[in-house]
Amino acid sequence: MVNLPLELVEYLLDELSDDRKSLIAALFVSRAFHGRALFHLFQTVHLDKDPDFHQFLALCEISPLVPSIVRSLKIVSRGKEPQLPPLPNVTSLHIRGQLDDLWQIDFLAITSLTLEDLVFPTAMSFRHWLCAYPYLKSLSLIAVTVHQPAAFGAYAVARGPALENLSLAYVNENVYTMFLGSVAKEASRFALHGLRQLQHRTLYSFDVCDMHKLLYATRGTLRELDLKLVFYGARRMETTILDISQVQTVNYHLYDFSKPCFIINIRWLSCCLDLNGTQPAALKQLHIRMHQAATPESLESLFL
Repeated sequence: MVNLPLELVEYLLDELSDDRKSLIAALFVSRAFHGRALFHLFQTVHLDKDPDFHQFLALCEISPLVPSIVRSLKIVSRGKEPQLPPLPNVTSLHIRGQLDDLWQIDFLAITSLTLEDLVFPTAMSFRHWLCAYPYLKSLSLIAVTVHQPAAFGAYAVARGPALENLSLAYVNENVYTMFLGSVAKEASRFALHGLRQLQHRTLYSFDVCDMHKLLYATRGTLRELDLKLVFYGARRMETTILDISQVQTVNYHLYDFSKPCFIINIRWLSCCLDLNGTQPAALKQLHIRMHQAATPESLESLFL
């Protein structure tokens, strides 16, 4: 094969970055393609089942370059997976299922962490886990449960990583307590001292009280709030009002365009904005975002 300039090789493979079949084929065309093709193939690795782990380990033995390429890693763990090789450049980690203590020392450089379908026995164990990642900036919790909310020992007053972004969905009330600590003691708050963006995409009425506490605890730094409200049962609206007036930017997400749900969502938002607080409102931007298939007919029916 005619030797091609390195710049041209990189350009060609960059154009194929989303085409895995072509990238794999490029590995067999020329050794000159190996480095760039591997770079695009293994920047993101998803290990879902046992064969995925074994195939990845075998590949790392064949090509020692692979472990240093991986930047984003998703692990679906059942607690019996083989140990992974060192992956020193992983900055984004997604763990679902079960935790392995080795992951606290294997991924010290991560800045983004997603935990999904996980149970922590105590708030202390949760804080201990997060303190293992000193550079963590973004944390997403999906269906995470904490059984014992109280934090004891050194982690009772641990500041934790300086999170900038926190996303919550389907978490139990003890997760909020893990972050907030003792309401009366500001020093017991965990990982909230630099929070700038807070997201809650499954906000039920029973979440509102704890969300109010989170907003109050982060009022000095929080700049953006993302909300999707989920009404459940027949609770009175005035018991679920959330003061969002002290956040500069609010993104309010609508997914259900049936007329009753739409009216309830907009009415609730209006109530959250119409509060007589002791502080002047800080809200500068309100974005109402409509998702999924909203046909012209469904939107028109809302105003009839």
